[in-house]
Amino acid sequence: HSSVIPGLKRFLVGLIYVSLYGILGSWFPSKYLVSDEYASSSLSYQLLYLFVWGRVYMWMYVSIWTITVSLFLAVPLNLHMLYLQEGACIISGISYNGIGDYGNPKWDALCNGHVLKFELSYTLESTIFTLNMKTSVWAREYVFTRLKWLKSKPLSHFITLLFLSMWHGLWPGYFITFLLQFILILQERQFYSWLKSITNYQSVNDLPIVLSAPLKLMALVFKSIIMYFALACFALLTWKDCWKFMAAVKYYVLYGIIMWAIFNAVIVRNTKHRTLNEHTKQQTHLAVNHEDSKENLIEPSANGHLKKLLVEE
Repeated sequence: HSSVIPGLKRFLVGLIYVSLYGILGSWFPSKYLVSDEYASSSLSYQLLYLFVWGRVYMWMYVSIWTITVSLFLAVPLNLHMLYLQEGACIISGISYNGIGDYGNPKWDALCNGHVLKFELSYTLESTIFTLNMKTSVWAREYVFTRLKWLKSKPLSHFITLLFLSMWHGLWPGYFITFLLQFILILQERQFYSWLKSITNYQSVNDLPIVLSAPLKLMALVFKSIIMYFALACFALLTWKDCWKFMAAVKYYVLYGIIMWAIFNAVIVRNTKHRTLNEHTKQQTHLAVNHEDSKENLIEPSANGHLKKLLVEE
């Protein structure tokens, strides 16, 4: 089984994304997010532009993470020429990762991103796990897991993201982005946990496709306009530009964070508490009925002794 074809396919995917970014990147510049024209536009236009800009901006990183892994194939004159080709790693054989289920070799040992999963993921957490995967694994193994002594996963997660912020640099935009990532993922988990508690479905995939498909599409759009709010701070870097952008879009994510925090504290927790009480009452009722049924299985016999009417199972 030759590694050349899989390697060329991976290279081609990266080349397509580089070309898309090269063509569309100049049409949707990051600096437009802090322009007076953008600030004076309607919120619907701002969100539409942010949605398209975010997709195009992420394609730059998708191309790097798809093409890039460990072999220099070009002189690093700028970010786009820092190609450590994943395709070349596959062709050279160092991405070999054993045999798959159908007897075909796997070439994903150095895979740094799942492009299709990234494009179709409709939650923040799943999106983050599809890109820059090797850095995520490194951070989990060498930072997050070494903070077990804190005995707090949220705190360990926060410190890990703080470390990644400083890893990128000391620009305020990095810290804003990773702080928002921490808060938004935490609230996203709370939201989906709440949905599961009030419905009979554990996943959108449990629904019929006529319902799951449009719900996933709406969730994808909703996730994108939230995620790209944080991504804009990552691209703008300075506190002045980040604040100007957030003011232009009326701080909609920050207001959303506050509103969900209040909703979660007042409604969600009361709903979970009420559901837990109802479940406890139901279990108590079942236990009482079980004891009553056991007593009814026994009656006094003619000689005053108890006679079991039902043989134990």
